[in-house]
Amino acid sequence: MKNLYEQYGNQVRIHPVEIQVNGTSGKYFFPDDSILRNETIIGLAVLPPTFDLENSAYLTLNSPETDRPLIGVDAFYNAYVSLLDNNKFVINQQPLAYYAIDQADKDVQQIYTSSFTPSKSYVTVAAPTTANRLSAGQSIVLHFFYLGSE
Repeated sequence: MKNLYEQYGNQVRIHPVEIQVNGTSGKYFFPDDSILRNETIIGLAVLPPTFDLENSAYLTLNSPETDRPLIGVDAFYNAYVSLLDNNKFVINQQPLAYYAIDQADKDVQQIYTSSFTPSKSYVTVAAPTTANRLSAGQSIVLHFFYLGSE
């Protein structure tokens, strides 16, 4: 499989979407992002929790947009992504870890949809009240790859 840049060239654009965790409901909706609303989405990526070998612990990473801490390892591996186009699922409860890439990766998980409704799409975290799994004030940052005009 070709990577997105080999396949689509300089049409590829990347746009981050930050989903804020403002409680422990377990279901967190995307913001209504007008940039992605009418674009052809071709890929999705998320940075996984980073393990610091020197200190034998996971690092606390922050959102580049708001400086909120990103969800921890336990929440990350218990999170699922659902993308909807109006009320129809494009992706239904796909594990967030499926879209994880390391900074050195050149390939991302490809998806293809000519439209989705950001405000109806969401991430769920299973058993959000499990001790130390999730807390208000955290975020999830997804990176959408889409086709833009050349």
